[in-house]
Amino acid sequence: LAVEEGRVARNELFITTKLHPKNLGTVSTRKAIEEMLVNLQTDYLDLVLIHFPVCGHWINTCTDVQVEGTWRDSWRVMEAFVQQGKLRAIGLSNFDQAELQQAIAFATHKPDVVQNWMDPFHQDKAVRALCAAEGIVYTSYSTLGGQWEHRGERRNLVKESSTIREVANRHKLHWSSVA
Repeated sequence: LAVEEGRVARNELFITTKLHPKNLGTVSTRKAIEEMLVNLQTDYLDLVLIHFPVCGHWINTCTDVQVEGTWRDSWRVMEAFVQQGKLRAIGLSNFDQAELQQAIAFATHKPDVVQNWMDPFHQDKAVRALCAAEGIVYTSYSTLGGQWEHRGERRNLVKESSTIREVANRHKLHWSSVA
């Protein structure tokens, strides 16, 4: 609305969104990206990430879903949207080192960004090193440890870390500033 009313120029915004794994495949990805553009009321998106390499059982919205294709099919569609100027950058989320190596070898347009879970106790070193070597921007999510609660720990290892709390107290900081 702010762009439409002229209060903010579109080029002052950086719009990122993700392709849900249920939309993996050629036709599904094309349709999903076109819907993103319409729903976000823009001619282009700054960054689109493939959210997961597969539509796995651990994703609630992937149960009982027939996925049209693979991340490779989706990647080709995204590369075409880059060529058309409708996507400025494309990337991957939740890809491990082996999957990222496959993507780099497969891609005509190498991933611009990889977004993965990283925190003090889950540092994703192999993927980060591969990204650095390949000139791919690495960005992280769940840096304060929330993923531990979703992965069977039932507690946040980062938030509960005595070492992190000790360092925070020593420097009169909140634990999240240290993590």
